[in-house]
Amino acid sequence: MKKFLLSIFTIAAIQTSFAQTKEYTNGVFIVNEDWFGKANGSINFINANDSVDYNVYKTVNPGEEFGVTSQYGTIYGDNFYIVSKQGNRLVVADSKTLQKKASFEAIGADGRSFLGVNSKKGYIGSAKGIYLFDIENLKIGSLIDGTSKVGQVGNMIRTSKFVFAVSSTGGILVIDPKTHQIKQTIAGSFISVVQSKDGNVWGALSKKLVKINPTTLETTEIAIPTKTVPTPSAWNAGTFCSSTQDNSIYFLSGINVVKYDVTNNKFEETFIEIPGQDTTPKETYYGAGLRIDPLTNELVLTTIGSGWGTNSQINYVHRFSDNGSLKKSVKLSEYYWFPSMPVFPDNAAPIINDLETTYHINTATTIDLKDKVSDLDNLSAAIVKDLEIIENDDVAEISINDKEELVINPLKNGTAKIKISFNSNGKVVSQNITISSAVLGTSDLNKSSINVYPNPVNNVLFIETNEASKAEIFAITGTKMTEKTLQKGKNQLDVSSLPKGVYIIKVNNSTFKVIKK
Repeated sequence: MKKFLLSIFTIAAIQTSFAQTKEYTNGVFIVNEDWFGKANGSINFINANDSVDYNVYKTVNPGEEFGVTSQYGTIYGDNFYIVSKQGNRLVVADSKTLQKKASFEAIGADGRSFLGVNSKKGYIGSAKGIYLFDIENLKIGSLIDGTSKVGQVGNMIRTSKFVFAVSSTGGILVIDPKTHQIKQTIAGSFISVVQSKDGNVWGALSKKLVKINPTTLETTEIAIPTKTVPTPSAWNAGTFCSSTQDNSIYFLSGINVVKYDVTNNKFEETFIEIPGQDTTPKETYYGAGLRIDPLTNELVLTTIGSGWGTNSQINYVHRFSDNGSLKKSVKLSEYYWFPSMPVFPDNAAPIINDLETTYHINTATTIDLKDKVSDLDNLSAAIVKDLEIIENDDVAEISINDKEELVINPLKNGTAKIKISFNSNGKVVSQNITISSAVLGTSDLNKSSINVYPNPVNNVLFIETNEASKAEIFAITGTKMTEKTLQKGKNQLDVSSLPKGVYIIKVNNSTFKVIKK
């Protein structure tokens, strides 16, 4: 209704300044729905010194337009993706200069959101499901199977293992980004979804939060004391957001910013009050008007004058410190911006820390990759780890498990070469690693008088040794399955309960590969 009310007013649109030529890397973008019926969507840029560059996309690309009612923006890799309801429903621009790369009117349905999934693929959230997007060739792909019957798809996040997508009627869709298949759905009238610093995923219902284990998908409900999470209008991204620097989640409810301290399970329901409550008109938030600066941990809040009509020309961008104190308020030129959401530049690439270039392995080994990579302006828990075996895949069984550990099980003497890649919000760094495997050969086996048989094994495994020892059995993922104290001589291990597969048996410093039938 508010957009029809605006049509009775006459106001000159804010003019762009064509003198701007720069990279937009130090500040915050504000994506705007803009003046419905008079102008398409737009972007303003609030510089670090609090000056404002208006209509920056139109400035850089004269004659080019976003779609009608631009309601979502995100940066992934080197691209800025702007999603609108109609018209140019998806626009792809350079993330620093905003030079146009591509635009699409037809994306399958009206636009709602965008998510970068890996360096080659993205997901487009629409009014009728999720469509694939070819990032390398900038082409719209097919509809993801099973997403066409769940209503509109709003906010989506990518964790290290899954994609979590909020649908209006089908709950949260958990999608395997390697196969683009729905693995599971989490039922509920969810409003939005985020990932916190500790790695857990959080779905927002009206009166409670749902913690979702990012690997097992186990859920835990946490009631919100008195406030409610407001449902986004027309399925915009909503104000539900999280910090990359501390374990906190935020959302707007009424005139307050609510803070949830995840670590201490504590709500502060009046953490911040929206400024301007004693002015005429009062200020109110609009769209997804709350986000956290990943570098400074400041809260950025966009407001408009309440009451619609000419009041909506009054727009502010407020910055709050992470203790809730107001640091700066920037008043924009009076115009019907209708801000959709703040978007922060992504300047830093992930940094690899203390990952060796060579590992000497003689037994089953795990290397925690979570502490081997960091990113200054993105959530470390969401960094995707990928493995490529470059040479000699028969030297060792090598994989990355659900705990984000590199698992190495040596099979024979030799050298393997692998590459570990870390993708943080589309920025990828990698490191080559040499695995030097040294396990007992036949002559060593005879000298140590250790004999493991039969191989393959059905139910009972025999281990002969010339001294008292201990046998440990590991799954190929590195998970320890069982162990048994060995006496000198012949010992029996009941392995009938183990699933079929390949196992690593460790006896003293000797390692054996055994197949369970």
